[in-house]
Amino acid sequence: MIRFVMAACAALLLGACASTDVQTDYDPETDFSRYQRYHWLEETSGADPQVGPLIAERAREALTLQLERNLYRRAAPGDKPDFLIRYYVSEGAQTSESRGRGSIGLGSASGNVGLGVGIGFPLGGTRVTRQLQIIVDILDGDTRKLSWRGVRQFDLDGKAKPEAIAAKVNESVNKIWAEFPPKR
Repeated sequence: MIRFVMAACAALLLGACASTDVQTDYDPETDFSRYQRYHWLEETSGADPQVGPLIAERAREALTLQLERNLYRRAAPGDKPDFLIRYYVSEGAQTSESRGRGSIGLGSASGNVGLGVGIGFPLGGTRVTRQLQIIVDILDGDTRKLSWRGVRQFDLDGKAKPEAIAAKVNESVNKIWAEFPPKR
C-alpha cells in the first residue's frame, strides 16, 4: 500500500513538472495532417497600440521560423492555402500591494500575565508587473473558421533590454508552437 501511495505521489509530482503554461483549444473535427501550406492573415495580426511594433515583429519572426522548421510552406500568391495563421500581442499589468497585519497575544506563566500587540505595515508598497500575452490562431483555409488557438502570458521586467524581450518572445512562441498540432 505504501509503495502504491509513493508511486502515485511521484506520478503527480512528475505531472506537475511536465505541465506547460500554454493554454490551447482546438476543433476536434479538424484534420491537421492536411495542413501544409499557409497564408498570413495580415489584417488581423499585430499588437495592441501600447505594445511596441518591434515586439510584434519579433513574434512574427519567431512564428515564421517555427513554420519553416516544421516544414510548412507559404502558399504562393494566388494559390489556395491549407490554413491561415495570425498572431496577436497584447499588454497588461498586474498590481499587487503589500498588506499590513495585526495581532494580539495573551499569555500567563507562574501567576504573571502578559499582553502583546503587534501591527505590521507594508514594506515596498505597490508593485506593478508588466505582462505580455501572445495569441496564435490557425484558421482552416477552406472555411476560415478557427481550428486551433495557443496562448501564453508572461511577465516582463520594466527595465528589460531588447535582447531580453526578444528572448522572452521567442521562448513564448516556441512553447506555443510546441503544442501544434494538438496531441489527441
